[in-house]
Amino acid sequence: MSRLAWLLFALVLGAGGSGRLEEGQRAWEAGDAAGALVQWSLALAEAEDEAQRFEALVRLATVNRELGRLGASMDALESAGKVDTGRSRDAPRLDNALGLWHLAAGDPVTAELALSTALEAARRLEAPALAASVANNVGLARLARGDLDGAASRFTDAAALHAALRSEEGRIDALINLGVTLRRQGRWPAARQALEEAVTASQAAGDLARELDAQLDLALVLEDLGQLEEARGLLGDALAAARLRADLDRQGRILLDLASLDQRGGRTAEALSEVMAAEQAFVAVGRPREAAAAALDRVLLQGGAPGVLRKLATEAQEAGDGPLEARVRLNLAGAAVQDAAEQAARALELAETWGLQDLGWQARALVGRLALAAGETERGLAELEAVVQDLERLRGALRDGDERDFLVRHEGVYATLLQARLDADDALGALAWASSLQAQELPTAAPEPLAALQEQEAWLSRQLQTSQGLPERQAALRDQLAQVRVDFAATVDGLRDSHPDWAAAVRIDSRDLEAIQGRLDPGVVVLQAVPLEDRLVLLTFSRDELSVTEVPEADRASVVAAVDGLARVLRLGMALDEPGVLAAADLLGGWLIEPVAGRLRRAKVVVVSAAGPLRQLPFALLRHRGRFLVEDHALVRVTHTGSLLGSGGPRRFQLTGADLAVLGDPDASLAAARQEAQDIAAQLPGSLVRLGDEVDRGLLSEGLEGRRALHLATHAWVDPQEPRRSGIRLSGGDTLTYGEIPGLAASLGELRLVVLSACESGLPAEGLDGTSIDGLAAQFRRAGVESLVASLWTVDDRSTRELMVTFYEALAGGTDLARALQQAQVELLQQRSTAHPWHWAPFVLVGDWR
Repeated sequence: MSRLAWLLFALVLGAGGSGRLEEGQRAWEAGDAAGALVQWSLALAEAEDEAQRFEALVRLATVNRELGRLGASMDALESAGKVDTGRSRDAPRLDNALGLWHLAAGDPVTAELALSTALEAARRLEAPALAASVANNVGLARLARGDLDGAASRFTDAAALHAALRSEEGRIDALINLGVTLRRQGRWPAARQALEEAVTASQAAGDLARELDAQLDLALVLEDLGQLEEARGLLGDALAAARLRADLDRQGRILLDLASLDQRGGRTAEALSEVMAAEQAFVAVGRPREAAAAALDRVLLQGGAPGVLRKLATEAQEAGDGPLEARVRLNLAGAAVQDAAEQAARALELAETWGLQDLGWQARALVGRLALAAGETERGLAELEAVVQDLERLRGALRDGDERDFLVRHEGVYATLLQARLDADDALGALAWASSLQAQELPTAAPEPLAALQEQEAWLSRQLQTSQGLPERQAALRDQLAQVRVDFAATVDGLRDSHPDWAAAVRIDSRDLEAIQGRLDPGVVVLQAVPLEDRLVLLTFSRDELSVTEVPEADRASVVAAVDGLARVLRLGMALDEPGVLAAADLLGGWLIEPVAGRLRRAKVVVVSAAGPLRQLPFALLRHRGRFLVEDHALVRVTHTGSLLGSGGPRRFQLTGADLAVLGDPDASLAAARQEAQDIAAQLPGSLVRLGDEVDRGLLSEGLEGRRALHLATHAWVDPQEPRRSGIRLSGGDTLTYGEIPGLAASLGELRLVVLSACESGLPAEGLDGTSIDGLAAQFRRAGVESLVASLWTVDDRSTRELMVTFYEALAGGTDLARALQQAQVELLQQRSTAHPWHWAPFVLVGDWR
């Protein structure tokens, strides 16, 4: 007998309460809420005992709640509360249902109280399955009131409980909710991992409904990460599966996600068609709230008439649908209606009440913009800075690749804040916020894993100081200290990828910048380039001057394309078109140098603060009026402006042979590197020279005592798939890996200078494994080295040897690091055979330049 025939037969003869409950459950799981309502209503009428009556009422409360019929839902709950089943576990189930009702009614605080009571009772009754289900719902309540950390904790607990009970349905639900929460925290890599696990588990269990739910949320994460085609493919497969199931509810949700993708791609007609189809699907399946949300999308795609939006806002408010009302009022405010400020404020209030973080950022930013437009400068700036501070906190959880997309999506807030500071004649404040975009140092308050490692490091350091005369103990302590530093660096990298409280940027306030200015030597100018979505902002300051220049013709896309294209060509080696390289140098010089050329004219040293795509660009090869920047200025790079707080005062040293250790050609494959090491040592008698088999790990950890400079002429490489497997070749086939470098702090930390005369030693990289590095050279900074010279591409042996010999000759003569590198680069530039930037431009100086 077919299912339809069976249903008709059951309607005539009566399936009994138990059968009705089962039929209703099947309809519910298929997304047919209306069918579930019919079956459970019949189950109530045909209930054979109090237990079935209670079950039918609780389920009716659920389906009515989901259909937006909150009055009918509460009537069912009140009736269920009067049923005496004699079962102790029904009380916490009723509290659970009441909590979910309050959640739907927009009262997450009361909801959490009821759900917490249910959870405590379930634990007391030793009902683990119920406890796992309620723990998940407590997470939903916390999510609704904006406690994202608390919600993630509860969903994690629920997933673990369900896993222990081998309840795959519950575990999958918890994983999906965890993924949604992590996405709202901005922790996209972790969200993706949770949702991919949910998809895999659903497929293994043959649970297509939950698989579709997980795919829907996973597609949203992929969209957030900018992986639009992958998201589209996932949604297309999900839509086909939902249509096979005749699952109108999920079809509507998938269609809305596809419409969002089409709208981002400029395909407005396709987006409108998908939104209208979604609206019809939600109406057909009896989902008024979802239909209203789709109607809002339709109205916006059709032009967003204020009158229609006001009607939708009123309807959402009457229905108690806070999230929808918040969206409508935000769009009303954005439409520049007369009461835009009031609409934005109401949208912000609703976003905070319902825990709508992303919408809350948008609303607060709009409140700030409207306040600025109304002349309320102080209030407007305060609102915008609050948004940026929140964004900065979440940005710290991202990998570099995801971080770039994050900044692009929220760049309008940063740009508005920068412009507002400029309009208020506060160039210092503008520079402070621009600096926060580029900072990559430790936060002022370390997360718990780092704090523990810091305490351990401090204890070991104290023990080392008090163990004089005990060489064996000192050796053991040094080994432990080295491992702690390796663990610390690895923890930092891990936190940058996943920890929500990790601050990727340290805000530099105006007092810090004033202190930096006061410490700069005469003739030093700091240049900070901030590529925004629609323009480039150049900030320059010296001891006596601070200015901000906007370059409207250089938007982010253009800058990225020009830098990436030039970097790719230079990394190819000599098979390149010199006129094309020079044209790119002229183009970028026109954007980055021409607008501030007057301010750089008297600069002897230009300090470049580079971030994002500009990290792979050696500013030395930028051209202005036919001259490379390095011809007129010595150049040095800093990781961010805040690192200049430690500058100032006499730091220059004249390098002697007694200061220098030269290591080269560890595997006997680099004859030019061996010659380079010998030529450098010949200039500086007394240098420690180690070649071939002598360049081992022990030399780096124990053999550099008393030396202030280290020159490494060897192989280095960046692993394009797993950047943290990158490394530097040592003798005997050994490799000093990226992660091991900070562990050498005990010996390397005493060095003033490390020169990595090796390929790509300063090149940042983002790998296919989702991790990223700032370059091998950055790890030496973590080991305590103040100044580094490293390369951005594969270098030529002969020209590198010439450059390094000239560099050390200048250092031996008392020239500072920046000018010594400048002299070496200009000397190669002036020779016909090495005039191409490929020969002299790859090496950059990072850190202290004096």
